[in-house]
Amino acid sequence: MRANQVKRCSFLGHFLHFHPFVDLSSFAAAAAIVMVTTFFRLLSSPRLLWVHKVAPDGNFAVGQAYAPNFAEAWGQSICSWIRVIVELGLYSSPFWIAYYNRRLEYLVSNPRLLVDFAVGLSCMYFFGVVLRAAGRVSSPVYCEFEQALRAANQSWNPKTKA
Repeated sequence: MRANQVKRCSFLGHFLHFHPFVDLSSFAAAAAIVMVTTFFRLLSSPRLLWVHKVAPDGNFAVGQAYAPNFAEAWGQSICSWIRVIVELGLYSSPFWIAYYNRRLEYLVSNPRLLVDFAVGLSCMYFFGVVLRAAGRVSSPVYCEFEQALRAANQSWNPKTKA
């Protein structure tokens, strides 16, 4: 990979190219920039459920279920559970607000408890997202899917639609 390709890969690559302490002439620095940009791109990438591969004779596609690695599965599990907790709290809010009707004065006058709870849930969700992205970066099957998805989004032609 040439240095001018690394320079155009993202804002981070652009920033590191002009940083005085980073030497982009080495292959390790270029690989690190590509890895960091791939990691940031995979933070919000879609979930992969099924993998299609073309058969050796080229006639039909062979499909198999995608098996995420340990980090991706745990990260997805953490994010799913936190989403369930938040949705359960929102949908059951009429019931617990009715129960805490007289007790809400303490929470309103001292919102530290609610802020700590929200910050804790946010940190756990962020940890789950980072863990899921780290698992996706280390999976060659998911990286191949993400490259195909990015190619299809960049150019709409019959080759990328298939």
